[in-house]
Amino acid sequence: MKKLLPLFSLALVLLQSCTSQYSEWEKPLPEGEIVPGVELVPDPIERANRMSFYVDDKLMNYLVEPASDGYRYVVPKGARTGIDNFFENILFPRNFLNNLFQADWDGLGRTTDRFILNTTVGILGFRDVAADHYNIKAAKQDTGQSFAKWGWENNFYLYIPILGPSSDRDLVGRVGDYFMNPLIYNDNTKILNYFLIFNKATFFTDAYRSLVETNYDPYDLRRLIYTVTRRYSADPLSFQGEDTSATQTLRAVYLQPREKDFENWKVEGELLVKSTGETIKYNFWLQDKPAPLMYVIPGLGSHRSSGQPMFLAEMAYLKGYNVVTFSNLMNFEPILKSKDAIFPGYTPNDIKNIKKFMGAIDADLEKNHSGQFGDRSVMGISLGAYYLLNLAASETEEDALKFKKYIAIDAPVDLMYGLKQLDNSYNSPLSLETEEERERFVLGTLTKVAAILANSEKITHNQAMPFTDQEAKYLIGLSFRMTLRDMLFISAYQEEIMANNESTPKEGIYKALGQYSWEEYYKMFVMPKLKETGLTEEQIAKDVSLRSVSKALKENDKIRVFTNQNDFLNEEGSIAWMKSTFGDRLTVFPDGGHLGNLIQDKVRSEIIESLED
Repeated sequence: MKKLLPLFSLALVLLQSCTSQYSEWEKPLPEGEIVPGVELVPDPIERANRMSFYVDDKLMNYLVEPASDGYRYVVPKGARTGIDNFFENILFPRNFLNNLFQADWDGLGRTTDRFILNTTVGILGFRDVAADHYNIKAAKQDTGQSFAKWGWENNFYLYIPILGPSSDRDLVGRVGDYFMNPLIYNDNTKILNYFLIFNKATFFTDAYRSLVETNYDPYDLRRLIYTVTRRYSADPLSFQGEDTSATQTLRAVYLQPREKDFENWKVEGELLVKSTGETIKYNFWLQDKPAPLMYVIPGLGSHRSSGQPMFLAEMAYLKGYNVVTFSNLMNFEPILKSKDAIFPGYTPNDIKNIKKFMGAIDADLEKNHSGQFGDRSVMGISLGAYYLLNLAASETEEDALKFKKYIAIDAPVDLMYGLKQLDNSYNSPLSLETEEERERFVLGTLTKVAAILANSEKITHNQAMPFTDQEAKYLIGLSFRMTLRDMLFISAYQEEIMANNESTPKEGIYKALGQYSWEEYYKMFVMPKLKETGLTEEQIAKDVSLRSVSKALKENDKIRVFTNQNDFLNEEGSIAWMKSTFGDRLTVFPDGGHLGNLIQDKVRSEIIESLED
């Protein structure tokens, strides 16, 4: 081992010396206080790690996922859950010893109690009776966590194909975990061990594919998740929550199709983008016989296969519509594939691009599925609803797309006001006095999210979210801040990205771009280009507010609008404006924040009712 260390060090130096294709960010950075970010595990070998991630993704795509799909088709979820419970029970020595190493006596007791109960009453651990009947939660620990407790900090990040995210500390920890696994000491049980590992992986392949498909840089996101989940914290987490507009908004994370196979029913269409020579995809679902067509426009930054549009698509499809979803203009797909889509945010330009794209989709569908489609309708959510209402207001224009129905859900009335609210949400930690308090708040909030993702704290859609108002605001703002970072990066480096492989380091530029707010994005990137065309700030501000098209919206009786009284993206007076504009075509729900009440059966039913002829 000692002989190999110099070679390993040399490899690190060589990999660190690999320069990024992208030059340093040269535009002036914003001034003022900045919300502290989480110090990610250092990634000095980012290029090599990204190459490993690429290899891992191909292995997942061509080997693990097909095998998982076949296995899940044969073995029902209940049986797979029982097998996984059995595996977790077998790993008792690892959990017991690492709780002991960390002097976690509560965890040690729970681990022992769980093993006794699950091995006996739970029939060798196939049933988790300890959790289901006695509320004894798992105290999973591993050697890497013990090393963390003893003071070993992660020195550098490692991405290993099949094994996934790791580090110098946790890679050594995996060795310790390996020898604490009773199944590795016999050739026959080793085969069982590999089977049990594969069985566990089948629970995560869909989530992995969704993460890769719907995020611009899944490598960076996995590194963030890994950092937070593996960061040792001596402070116990509080899962107490508050009922506010922000925490209600967080419930929108549950917006997913209710039919588990719905995503598998979709077909991907492709369009050629002449300006770049790239192809851009859209999703569609076809009925067995000719039917009306519903277009779904997603919210800010949403991908065509993410939860929001899929949730709406399922409702329309089950109501008898053919359905189309495509990515929002502020998602990475259109920005990356089309030069026309860079620096989106000015409504007239965005509407032109949406018309162009929807027209191309319509022509492509008619070409390949002639006679399948009846009347066209459109449904939008959040920013997609805002765009939809602008489409409805432009019906009298020469190049208008005309629809039988326009169904708008939680549309912001003023785009600039809504974006500033996202900035305010992200900046909520700045109300804390010291930098140390802010850092602790950010890490604690993300650690809570990681704990929920890891199922150490299970919640269901009908429970209150276990976050405070301040935590919820920060999480909402953070999500959209990452969307903005990706938009800026792609818009500035689009040609280099298309010409280069995905192993290029990006971390340095990401840190710079993460400092921009939505307000600064408008001021420093969108406004200058618009002013070059002769537009004034007053005209631009007018063009990004629905109030400027009040008359056209009032006269269009095909519009149906749903909104919430406490939607934080709308300023005071917005509800009154909506009532005067849409009259009885408007439904106002008393709460739900922004999108957070769509999971409720009552709200869902009212939207479904609006789909009826």
